[in-house]
Formats: sequence, structure tokens, C-alpha cells
Amino acid sequence: MADLRRKPSQEPCVPTLILDTCVVTALPWNSTVWELFRAVRAAGTGRIAISEMVLIELLAQRGREYSSALDKATAAHQALWKLQFVDIDGTHVWPAVYSPEDSLQKWEDIYRQTMEVLPLTREAAVEGLRREAHRLRPARASGKTATGSRDAAIWMTVLEQAKVDPTCPVYFVSSNVTDFGPNGKLYPDMADEVSAAGVSIEYLTDLDEALSRISRREDLAHDDEGLAGRVTAATTTQALWSFIVESMEGQQVAGAVVDFDDEDPFVEWESAWSDLQVRMMEVSSWSDEASYAVGTADSPGSPVRTLAVTVSILVGGEARRWTRRMGTGDVEPVAFAIDLRLLFGHGSISVASAGEPRTFTAAEDDAATAMAVRLCADHG
Repeated sequence: MADLRRKPSQEPCVPTLILDTCVVTALPWNSTVWELFRAVRAAGTGRIAISEMVLIELLAQRGREYSSALDKATAAHQALWKLQFVDIDGTHVWPAVYSPEDSLQKWEDIYRQTMEVLPLTREAAVEGLRREAHRLRPARASGKTATGSRDAAIWMTVLEQAKVDPTCPVYFVSSNVTDFGPNGKLYPDMADEVSAAGVSIEYLTDLDEALSRISRREDLAHDDEGLAGRVTAATTTQALWSFIVESMEGQQVAGAVVDFDDEDPFVEWESAWSDLQVRMMEVSSWSDEASYAVGTADSPGSPVRTLAVTVSILVGGEARRWTRRMGTGDVEPVAFAIDLRLLFGHGSISVASAGEPRTFTAAEDDAATAMAVRLCADHG
């Protein structure tokens, strides 16, 4: 077996949280836990990881769940369309949703951007199969057959990681008490494995408890000077501009037609504008402030703080109206708002998540109208 032990010249160890499939499956895509994972990863004072076997299981579960929902929705749509008094194919008005492949890619991006994926070694995979064949923990008998080779492979990955540096604490988080042990304690034979290996592995069944070992969320005032300074800084404006341009320019987006012939210049909302060209952008407001202290008294150095905030942005640009019958039309001024979740680390800015383009709120109307005036003047 390959020597995985940490070499003396390597960086000091940091605590590692290794998550089981059942723990990650319980997290929706918009959970605030993902931004905490990002904060931990950015700070470098701890590691959030999953086995490659867990990643395989997660994507398989997400794929089955999405395909099942899509199949049911498609069948319902087709049944409803048969009752309409039209001759055209109902697929022309089928809602724009992700394909199963695109949905899986979104999930894989979330997993890989927030957690480290520990490779599934040949040794771990073979040992997993051997343990299932011999009904050894965490594999077990299931009637006349056996089950648990994947759980065993995950457990072997945890042991391998702990052996990299026996002085570094490893926390294994799983709510699968049937296979790993009830009441927050490993089964005796698995606990004996840990002792025999001379490593530090703490088994936890609650993710919040595990995260408290390496981080904590702190209250942050809306008018906190440090936060306000980061949100309004020129470097933040440039980062936001780059994100909007790189992720949306040239794409099909939703937005409001800017038309001052109407009482409300944004009264007409179109869901499909193509070839967007971003012309201007400004921060409207921010909300949902949070501060994460990442690191513990046992970690090297002081805890690293990461600020998290949702920033509402007003965007103005030009795009072509798109319809199925007419295709693309002339270039018109369009505007919309979008909410971005930002993480401010030490000298860094990152976008944790982005919402979809939306209409302006009442509080944003004045600023949006002023932006629209400038946009129309430039548009001519």
C-alpha cells in the first residue's frame, strides 16, 4: 500500500471533516451551509472533504431524483396539452428547465467547489469488496446476501486520510448509525481499527456539531463599517462587473423593456432576451449579513474571518427580443435586478451563488429609473 504519511517538510496539519453521503444529501442547493464550506476552504484552517465514493453516490441520487421528477412533469404536460384546442406540438411551450445532464453538472460544481474530493484508491475499493464478502463492519449481512461494500470503501478512505498525519484530527460525519454505530460511537471492531492504526478519528452524527469543531457563525450588523467598506469598494465593483459580464453577456436572459412612453418604464417583462450586452451596473443594497470565524484554539494562528452578504445589483444593457415565431428582433434597452451572495475573505472576493434576473422592488424603483434614463440616453 502506498505510504500516505505526511512528510516533515509539508505544511502544518489542519482538522479535516469527512462527510458521508447521507449528510450531504440532506443539504438543498440553497443551504447556507455551502457558504460556510466555502469559507472554511478559503481560510485554509480546516478541510471539508468527501470520498470519491460519496461523490459517485451523490450524483447517482441527484440524477435519479431529477429524472423521476422530469418524467412525471413531462407526462403531466403532455396529458394537459391534449386537452388544448390547438394543433401545434406542446413542446413549443414546454417550460425551460435543466436537462438531467445540466442538473447533474450544477450539483457536481457545487460539490467540487465547496469540498475536497478524496480519491478512491484501489486498496480502499478492494477492501470494501472483501469486507462485504466476509460480512465485516461497516458491511453486514442482509438476509442470505451481504451489503455495504460502498460504506466499507468510504470508511477505508477515512482511515487512509487519518494515516496521512496521525497527529491531525479527523472528524467523520455520518447519520448512518446502522452501519457505523449508534449513540455517536463507532462499533467496537471499527473503534479497535482506529486505535490499532494510532490515528485520531472522531465519529459524529450531527453536521452542526461537527462544524462547531472548526468554525462558528457570528452576528454581523447591517451597518458594520468593515462590511460596508468591502461592499462599496472599487475592487468589489470591478469584481461584480466582471462576474455579470462573464456569466451573462451574450446569453439569453429575462429582463424588463425600458420604455418611457409608459407610466412605468419597466412595465413589460420579457423572459427571453438574447445576445445581452451589459452597459451599466450598480449596487442597490445588501442584506443577510453574516460573519464566519474559521479555525479553533488548536488551529495554527488566529481564527480567520469571512464576511458573507447578499448584494442586490441593478443591471442595464441592450438585447434582442426573441420569440419562436419571429426569431430575434432589433436591439432594445433592457434592465433587471439580480441578487448575488458574496464571500469576503482576507484580500479575496468570491460569488458563492447567484439568483435569476428579477423585477425591481419598490425600494429600487428610483435608482433603477435613474439608471434607465442614462441607458436610454446612451442607446439613442
